[in-house]
Amino acid sequence: MKYIIVFIIALLHLPVWGQSGDSLNRKSEIEECTKQIYSIHEFQRIADSMQMSIDELCDYPVILPIKKPQRISSGFEWRIHPVYRTRKFHTGIDIPKTKGTPVYATGNGVVTRKGYCSGYGNFIEIEHAGGFRSFYAHLSRTMVNAGDSVSITQQIACVGNTGTTTGSHLHYEVRKDNRFLNPTGWCGCLFEILKNNTKQNQYEFSKISITTGRGNKYRARIHYFLFVEPLCLLMVGGFILGDISVPIMKWLGITVLFLGLVSLVQRIFVKVGSLFVVTNRRAILKTGIIRRRVAELVLNKCEGLQTTQSVTGRIFGYGTLVVTTGGATNCYYFVGKPFDFKRAINAQIG
Repeated sequence: MKYIIVFIIALLHLPVWGQSGDSLNRKSEIEECTKQIYSIHEFQRIADSMQMSIDELCDYPVILPIKKPQRISSGFEWRIHPVYRTRKFHTGIDIPKTKGTPVYATGNGVVTRKGYCSGYGNFIEIEHAGGFRSFYAHLSRTMVNAGDSVSITQQIACVGNTGTTTGSHLHYEVRKDNRFLNPTGWCGCLFEILKNNTKQNQYEFSKISITTGRGNKYRARIHYFLFVEPLCLLMVGGFILGDISVPIMKWLGITVLFLGLVSLVQRIFVKVGSLFVVTNRRAILKTGIIRRRVAELVLNKCEGLQTTQSVTGRIFGYGTLVVTTGGATNCYYFVGKPFDFKRAINAQIG
């Protein structure tokens, strides 16, 4: 019965265990550290020193509000206003895009303001952790209301040319207290932190770990592995199934591999988003029930890798992964597309 419960929870993408007191304390600690932070460099330093996870970083405005913008037409600087022809400080950045282009929330937060004014046109303001606020203006259409909770990468509006403009574009600002912050560094913050961390931890976490909880309450320790160009390896996860790491990594265009034991029952295939889960069949068959031990597969020492699928497996999306390490062969079940895993691992081995 306990295995069935674990399986159902995994399918629903819910955490098996609730948010612990330690997690709440850590969130408060991070909030306290970022309370007096205004500079992107100070924020990155704190994120590095506290080893903030992707979920924690996503509580701040850390990505671009538009996917793959070609250019910034006006930066955070003094300029001659294109309409009034007077010298004024531009408090944000302008990203030119055609009317109707999706605008996304740059971090988790709550919509504090939505409205219209003659200068900004239709606008939305979102409050994030640490007192940071993101501001989106000249919108043609809005999709959220004041008081709504929004998630990073959630579409909140469309680009337009409402208000005082000379063309269709998004005006984007990052604010804190009464200050306007330069949005440029914040827009690339998450990707920059991931890139730097990846270089430092290229092989450190290249393994699958299986752990158990106290007494009869077994749990699977889930590790997230990211392959970031040029295919370096980074662990950025914890114990929660189906958390925000999945959509944000896809939004950034990073291939995400999800490895770990999610059930102690053989031949149960659990799909998390569009990622696949690998279960350690050998450890289960050998011990029956895993008792307070850790089984590891060091991926960067693999000598051979092969995936096999039956006709049924191809239809329903599961199969067997065979890994040869040091002359020994280990079999793992997978769910999803095996060629993604094979390509990434081969690149890592090579």
